[in-house]
Amino acid sequence: MPFWAEGHDVLIHVRIIRVLVLVCIAFMALVSGVFSLDQGTIPVQVHRAAAKVDGKSVSTYDITRLALLGRTVIHLKENYVDPSRIDEAQMLGSALEYLQSEIDDVFVSIKKNAEGRPDEALVKAGSESKSFQLSNVENLWQMSFKLKDIFKYIQRNAKLIDRPKYVEYAAINGLLSTLDPHSVLLGPNEYREMKLSTYGRFGGLGIVIQIEDGYPVIVRPIPNTPAYRAGLKAGDKVVQIGLDSTVNMTTDETVELLRGEPNTPAVIWISRSGWSLPRKFVVPRAEIEVDSVHRRLLKGRIGLIRIDQFQSSTHDELVRAQAYLESKAKKRLKGLIIDLRGNPGGLLDQAVRIADNFIVSGPLVTTVGYGQKVRQPKMATRAGTNTRLPIAVLIDESSASASEIVAGALKNHNRAILIGRRSFGKGSVQVIYDNQDDSALKLTIAQYLTPGDESIQSIGVTPDIQVRPLLVDKSRVDLFVEIEAGEKRLPKHLQTLASGQNINPSKSAYSVSYLRDLKTEKKIAQMPEKLLEDYETQLAAQLLRTVKSTDREVMLRDVRAVMRERRKTTDSSVNKALAERGIDWTAGSRTTGLPKAKIDIKTNLENQTIIAGTPLKVTVTITNHGSGDYLRLAAISRSKFRQLDNREFLFGRLQPGESKSWTTEFAVDAATPPGSVNFDVSVSAQNSEQPVVQTVNFKVVQPPLPAFAFDYRIDDRRFGNGDGLLQSGEVAELNVRVKNRGAGAADSMLGILKRHKDDPDRKLIIERGRIESGRLESGQVTHLKFKIRVKDVRPSKVPLRLVIVDPKTGEITSGTVQLIVVQKARRLRPEKLNLKAKLAAIDVYSHYWADSPRIGTLDGHLNVRAGMPGWYRVTLPDGAFGWVRRQDVEPGGHLPMSFTAMEPNGLIRIDIENEPRETTGAHPSVAVVGRLASRYPLKDLRVFRNNKKIFFQSADNADASNELSFDTLVPLVDGINQIEIVGRTQADQIRTRKFMILKGAQ
Repeated sequence: MPFWAEGHDVLIHVRIIRVLVLVCIAFMALVSGVFSLDQGTIPVQVHRAAAKVDGKSVSTYDITRLALLGRTVIHLKENYVDPSRIDEAQMLGSALEYLQSEIDDVFVSIKKNAEGRPDEALVKAGSESKSFQLSNVENLWQMSFKLKDIFKYIQRNAKLIDRPKYVEYAAINGLLSTLDPHSVLLGPNEYREMKLSTYGRFGGLGIVIQIEDGYPVIVRPIPNTPAYRAGLKAGDKVVQIGLDSTVNMTTDETVELLRGEPNTPAVIWISRSGWSLPRKFVVPRAEIEVDSVHRRLLKGRIGLIRIDQFQSSTHDELVRAQAYLESKAKKRLKGLIIDLRGNPGGLLDQAVRIADNFIVSGPLVTTVGYGQKVRQPKMATRAGTNTRLPIAVLIDESSASASEIVAGALKNHNRAILIGRRSFGKGSVQVIYDNQDDSALKLTIAQYLTPGDESIQSIGVTPDIQVRPLLVDKSRVDLFVEIEAGEKRLPKHLQTLASGQNINPSKSAYSVSYLRDLKTEKKIAQMPEKLLEDYETQLAAQLLRTVKSTDREVMLRDVRAVMRERRKTTDSSVNKALAERGIDWTAGSRTTGLPKAKIDIKTNLENQTIIAGTPLKVTVTITNHGSGDYLRLAAISRSKFRQLDNREFLFGRLQPGESKSWTTEFAVDAATPPGSVNFDVSVSAQNSEQPVVQTVNFKVVQPPLPAFAFDYRIDDRRFGNGDGLLQSGEVAELNVRVKNRGAGAADSMLGILKRHKDDPDRKLIIERGRIESGRLESGQVTHLKFKIRVKDVRPSKVPLRLVIVDPKTGEITSGTVQLIVVQKARRLRPEKLNLKAKLAAIDVYSHYWADSPRIGTLDGHLNVRAGMPGWYRVTLPDGAFGWVRRQDVEPGGHLPMSFTAMEPNGLIRIDIENEPRETTGAHPSVAVVGRLASRYPLKDLRVFRNNKKIFFQSADNADASNELSFDTLVPLVDGINQIEIVGRTQADQIRTRKFMILKGAQ
């Protein structure tokens, strides 16, 4: 009987068939770049969701159904690359930690057992708490049921779930994060951008934009697009799109408004240098094709092709680029440079087709899936192969995924020499499963091997010629610091595939360095479309003009003399640059006698205390107390505090009895939170075997900081009808009064007014939404006058988001500005009323609702007009308007009105008792104890460690709603722990306080 006829083996056979089908699909699928680098790609074929997610709006989305979770679990169970990585309890714990980031008033604390696995989850939603056992979760379906129970509890008790759909997204991404860094659930916007990037086509204008000073600015118009033909230029500021002001818009918001169906008009207003007012442009949208391949003919008939990413048109673009270069060189092209630097990857089939363009036969790539049970090679074909030209491929630490497939295939088939730095090391394949709600699951289903069965996962492709950029500048020297990047630095990265024949990184045949030219680098960055030559491009062109063969091994022998001369040139230029700074950096030969270093470290500090915002100067002096010379003596700083890490001190040759000093200045950001930081100086030389390390510990303190409180009111006297109401179609000023209630001054202050997330219809146009103010001393008050225009909308409440920030210290206060739009025909009656305050001092509000800011008190006779129901409008001494409640006034009154302004008082005070600074490995956590206080009712408190929520407390059950005490144990990780305490009022004003705790080894 055949084996597949037996019951047990039939299941195995069916499973293998299923996986074979999936792997075949994978060759049409995405080999995405690193998610943090890739701007988005999509496979040619996607999988339509079998389960429908109701099509409900976000506001009615039932998070307890978890339809997307169920579908995700099915794909994990059937298709994930390495089933041994699936740990249901860990996945459930991570899902809970992720979902708490999406719901403010939910906090999850995971208790782990002795083996470090999740054992119990304490879930706090609003003011309620409940424990859930996790130890009994043993498979994916039990995990789903447990998560469903927890979601039901959260839905019952959480006060407000703004985006229910995204809560489920967050939970799914939490469980996927335990598998590998590339399996992820993409939200609808992310998925849409990925598809646009993959296909390289979208409906739009054809401009590249970036945000500068709060506005989208055109970096460059793409040639032969509507924007280019309309006369838009680099540097143009887009100030309005349709009826929407662009001030403080994000890039995503701007792009969303500019894109649209081809042949539809985009109405934009452009501000340009030399124009007194913005000008209107009506630009017809068109289908914009974004080229992924760029070409240029260099001198000596060397062709240069840069591939930005692997999208659906990349192979065809490459063929056209080759034909152009051949024609330009009059069919005498001498060599070809393929630049893959910074290329994050893309479509696998495009990478295979491009590699096949230059390789006659043999495997181009092999995918290995489902626990290494299935292998699928993709073979080269002879037809159309270009075998005539020698090739050099440029790679760097950002060349990932599909880039590495091309580079690895060309290298391992001896078809090209590789120049640059080791590539990223992403050796995995993802496939996309789309969902009915326009989200999509990107799941890792396989790893791949380059020809020769070499695994590059977490290793990367090694260049034949390693190129190291060096810097000798007035402000900085970099001769030794290595670039730390790549897949191996990502959490939960896949391990190097054990089935690969070569799992160790190979060594480069040559290594060469060069001195960076910062001016040239800036020029290249400003004009990427020009394909200006940098060092690697010039080196590749020189080598291709030298070689006589297309075989990589022969080419590497042919360039030996060129590489030797290049190294000499670099050594000479470095030695010359350092000699100008008094450093003898000549290599020399090993000297007789033994050198011995005495290290002295001096700073510009008192008591080794760094004041945030003040530069730190460190002078390292080394004296040679030995009997021999030091050669190429240098020191490097090492610190877990990023701003003090990886800085170099150079001394060069140091003879016996000689001392030399080197001073380096470190910029310590004014926003650096207080705490303890370590600082090691590691000294080594060309002729010393072991580095000598000396340690200094610094304490960071903050000078007195500013703290901003604000109130606001509408003023329509200048631009509107002057009645104090905000009518549909009206223009008005939003007058924000800001007081610095902190102990320190703000060197400058920035006010930002932007759209609130609860106003998706953009009912207001923010015409002036970004105001910079000068120095604001402690106790000083200033006014920020924003300008808004109301669209023709129905009466409604309209929220705006206001942010007040000191750019230097990062001190920030934010809150919601609540406005009400009334009917255009609504007017106050013109007659004045004779009223007086009932009490000696009655509250005056900025608007006619009780939770608007109180701006002062009134006494005596009031100059009022009839107002809104329950309210009267009163004219204040400065001519502006305030509002008093009808219940606080009565007829009559002869005494003159007396108005006392109330100070802005929206500030939340955050006091911490005995702020911790430093601990050792023997203390895995520290107690953080303190109190919040505010004039306005508090809503909640959140505590974060390194951006992870580790404590939540609601003000609901507090003794006094204006005060909230807290006492929590904060678990620490080794190194720098940045603690962030966030307080929030019921009016949505937010205040943050930060400090650092350094946790060292036991």
